[in-house]
Amino acid sequence: MHKLQCTQCGTTYSGKSGAYQCAQCGSGLTISYDYQKIAEQLTRSELASGATGLWKYRKLLPVEDGADVVTLNEGGTRLHKCDRIAQSVGLDDLYVKDETGNPTGTYKDRPASVGVTVAQLMGAKIVAIASDGNAAPSVAAYAAKAGLQCFTFMPETTPLERLIQVQMYGAPVITLDGSVNECIDLVEKGRQLYGWHHMSTAGPVNPYQREGSKTIAYEICEQLEWQVPEWVAAPVGGGGLLAALWQGFIELKTLGLIDRLPRMLAAQAAGCAPLVRAFKAGDPPSKIRRWEHPNTVATTIEVPFPLDGAMALEAVRDSGGTAVDVEDHEILAMTRQLSSTEGILVEPTGAASMAAVAKAKKAGTVGNGMIVSVATGTGLKTLSLFASLWGMGKRRNAVKPEDTDVAAEHNHAKLEIEREVLTWAQSIHPSAAIVHL
Repeated sequence: MHKLQCTQCGTTYSGKSGAYQCAQCGSGLTISYDYQKIAEQLTRSELASGATGLWKYRKLLPVEDGADVVTLNEGGTRLHKCDRIAQSVGLDDLYVKDETGNPTGTYKDRPASVGVTVAQLMGAKIVAIASDGNAAPSVAAYAAKAGLQCFTFMPETTPLERLIQVQMYGAPVITLDGSVNECIDLVEKGRQLYGWHHMSTAGPVNPYQREGSKTIAYEICEQLEWQVPEWVAAPVGGGGLLAALWQGFIELKTLGLIDRLPRMLAAQAAGCAPLVRAFKAGDPPSKIRRWEHPNTVATTIEVPFPLDGAMALEAVRDSGGTAVDVEDHEILAMTRQLSSTEGILVEPTGAASMAAVAKAKKAGTVGNGMIVSVATGTGLKTLSLFASLWGMGKRRNAVKPEDTDVAAEHNHAKLEIEREVLTWAQSIHPSAAIVHL
């Protein structure tokens, strides 16, 4: 029930063609469906009565009914109401779509499930992926489940936790002194030489991955009982997530399941913000320029040239949305705030969209309507970063005010209670020490 179409020359391919790129011009492909037929079958009541997870939306995914899928029970993540953060930034109705609950701790499990399923149905024996952090562990996990060999290519700056995670799933890691863009180029060359199935989450090299990510939009609307948020915020590295979210909302409206569309907020780190720069300059989507010397703690969106940037920029503009860049200190402050006030431990990228919401609210860009911010990945993958930034995990035999300056929540009264409890513990066990924030 789906077909593929070239983004440049318009050549179409059947859903059974197994095409990754246009055979005529080499450009990327987009996927569309028989929405009229699907609308007759897919209703709100049917969705409510069905199973949870990504594959409940199978009619809107590029896998035929009856085909075996590669799944680790991804999707169906919680929509968390953030009352405390909302109060702190002056908003009335604020939610986090918490993707940290996916099997490998990131939304990338959604595209990995779809992409590896399609590759297996095509008869793949080996898959390969370029990733700056989350996609590689996801694809490695799903390849392991499918029994496929997997090669991963990652920048040498990738946090150790992610490298270990990939290796634990049985895939070798090849690191490069370069960005994720160089890694993608290398995988493309390997695909041409070795016949790998390229699993990188970039539309120009794999059109199937984006289809998994769009299910986040489906879940947001369903979890809100088919209300549509005023704004949906997402971090932007390569641009694929924001483009996929917009696609998902458009499909829901096409099917008559929602009656309007949200405005999209693209969040980027100030140290690597090619899409924000293009948005502010009024540049056309095709003229997004590569960011020179990227540098940010949000490494999973440290993408100098967003391969899906054109689609993401179009989504922002078509939706009447905006693009916001946030400094590392703003991202890190929100990382701490999400965990200490809402109980959601995210990596810096996962906090970037919420930091951008707070900044946009302060600037008057967003109002008090319902806002959903997508938290993309777990902070368990960046524990070493947190330790290096804030000295976490170190044991001390005293509570010192300077230890907690970074966290506004640790006021004087709280420090006094911590001192009292530590003193009490030391009176019983002299070796007692506090592992401080």
